[in-house]
Amino acid sequence: MKNYSYVYVAAKIDPKLKELVVKVAKARGMNVSDFIRFLILRELAELSFLPEDYKKAFGLAKGGGE
Repeated sequence: MKNYSYVYVAAKIDPKLKELVVKVAKARGMNVSDFIRFLILRELAELSFLPEDYKKAFGLAKGGGE
């Protein structure tokens, strides 16, 4: 088991959006915290704030000549 150091972040969202987040997280076999971390990492990778490997891991890397 890995040791992670996390900080708490909170955000207010519409109750209907929360229901959708819970539903999708459950359908993916994830808890809500893991799903939200996944979404944040995917967005940061897409915006090129993370290494190219993250883009590849999330299926965001553009095809090209490498």
